[in-house]
Amino acid sequence: MIKIKFFLLLFVMLCSTVSAQNLRVELKDKRESLPYGYIYVNSKIKAVSDSTGIVLLKANELKIGDTISATYIGYKPKWQIYNAKMAKSQQCELLLETDIYNLEDVIIIGVRDAAKLFAKKVVSSYMVRNGVLTADFEAQIEPTGSEKSHFSGSFAARNEVDNKKF
Repeated sequence: MIKIKFFLLLFVMLCSTVSAQNLRVELKDKRESLPYGYIYVNSKIKAVSDSTGIVLLKANELKIGDTISATYIGYKPKWQIYNAKMAKSQQCELLLETDIYNLEDVIIIGVRDAAKLFAKKVVSSYMVRNGVLTADFEAQIEPTGSEKSHFSGSFAARNEVDNKKF
């Protein structure tokens, strides 16, 4: 009987030791859990939260002073320093705040015929090789109610380029 109690006590202690080896990180905002968010330790990705916004990190891989952070689309990144209180409670809650982007209107005017681009001198140089058109361009865009913006760059396109004369 004493042996059974001893093994039962040993088993309970081992189970509690195994569960003590994980840090439970919960990723959420003010209202709900955030599933599938990225969890980092010292700027290195360690895990992705599950469908309930929870990640279990191995405590033996963490040191006091490590930075635990999280990112989620549409939210500001959040971080906490791993400390003795967290190690003892085996809990870390990362409460993310929404990040709002105000975008201005952009008007894009398409040109169906590529030859018009060359006639307007939007495309400054081009080359056709093996059926691929490679071109450099410069353009000024004036969004409604804003200043003109200057863009330049290059692009490549594959289509029936060999059959067109520019």
